[in-house]
Amino acid sequence: TATFTYKFKHDDDTMYFAYCFPYTYSDLTNDIAELESDPERRKLFSRKVLCKTLAGNDCEVLTITEKAEFEKMKAKKGIVLSARVHPGEVVGSWMMRGVLKFLTDPDNKEAQLLRENFIIKVIPMMNPDGVINGNYRCSLAGCDLNRRWKVPHKNLHPTIWHTKKLIKDVHDERGLVLYCDLHGHSRKQNVFMYGCNNKLRPEECRVFPLILSKLSKFFHFGSCRFGVQKSKESTARVSLYKEFRS
Repeated sequence: TATFTYKFKHDDDTMYFAYCFPYTYSDLTNDIAELESDPERRKLFSRKVLCKTLAGNDCEVLTITEKAEFEKMKAKKGIVLSARVHPGEVVGSWMMRGVLKFLTDPDNKEAQLLRENFIIKVIPMMNPDGVINGNYRCSLAGCDLNRRWKVPHKNLHPTIWHTKKLIKDVHDERGLVLYCDLHGHSRKQNVFMYGCNNKLRPEECRVFPLILSKLSKFFHFGSCRFGVQKSKESTARVSLYKEFRS
């Protein structure tokens, strides 16, 4: 149990105590606007509203890639990244902020190589309503949206329904090589991944995090897990793997 004492300096003040360093919906819109204000970065991505949330807020999707001839564009494989399906897992947004700055960096050769070979779809905030209203895990419908991927309802879980449709469209059109959803963990430390397990090809979901652990001192492969428990069947990780791995 953690306890702390705070002495209020003024009467009748409203004080907020944050679970983590805050990253709000306004922070996201400001960050995207800052990227758009850069004449070089804005050439490398486009943005549109994926759908409206229950409260009428925008759930945005960014498309990041290098422009090329039709045949080269057609040959590019797809990557989809998302974050903040659980509003309280603020670290997901801070990671996503870094991802967006990296992928839209016109001077970074690694980012350029990714843009030349992939079309990257990014949904930076999957649960804007929850973030705006201060929920820790749920949407305005009282749902854990990361337990609705198996059969999402278009009206009750619009961001999940539309994101799943987006992923299917990318998969059908050009082939999906990676889907990564950024989360936080209330108890575990380190940077790590949860993946699925193919008993016939156990390396399938382990190669990417293993390579990442060799490239980054912050990523800990020993903290990664690749089990598929029954209780996780409706999560993005398990549902999408089973549905789109072929």
